[in-house]
Amino acid sequence: MYEHILIPLDGSRFAEIALPHALEMATKFESRLTLVRVVTPPNVITEDMVDGTGELVIQIEEAWRDEAEEYLSAQAGSLRQQGFTVKTDVRLSADIAGAIIDACQAHDTDVIIMSTHGRSGLGRWLFGSVAQKVLQHAPVHTLLIRAKDTESQTGI
Repeated sequence: MYEHILIPLDGSRFAEIALPHALEMATKFESRLTLVRVVTPPNVITEDMVDGTGELVIQIEEAWRDEAEEYLSAQAGSLRQQGFTVKTDVRLSADIAGAIIDACQAHDTDVIIMSTHGRSGLGRWLFGSVAQKVLQHAPVHTLLIRAKDTESQTGI
């Protein structure tokens, strides 16, 4: 049913809350996994940061991309040791939800499993919700894991 699962991670323990749920589904359906991390470009640039060529901005983006690749590689290595088939994908974009959806389409995944803060009302309006945007626009099923629900069950 679900042959390929996309799991967006941002390097935080909060995002990793979705992993056990994805692994349970992957075990049940013998699914492949793709871990994706979206790196947002620097959005505050001062005159002394740019030498006319934008070299410092490029270096910052490369450092962030390298860190993201190392993080996903470590996660993938651990999952491979557990017997899972795993790919990784690092994307550079200011539109995190859009990049997740693009990764979903590029890797031909069947489902997205990701964590959410579960904000509502004013909190969602002020901060927006990447998870909500993915849920609304993804071309596949999306399973959102609320951090609060998981924390109360696991004692995290």
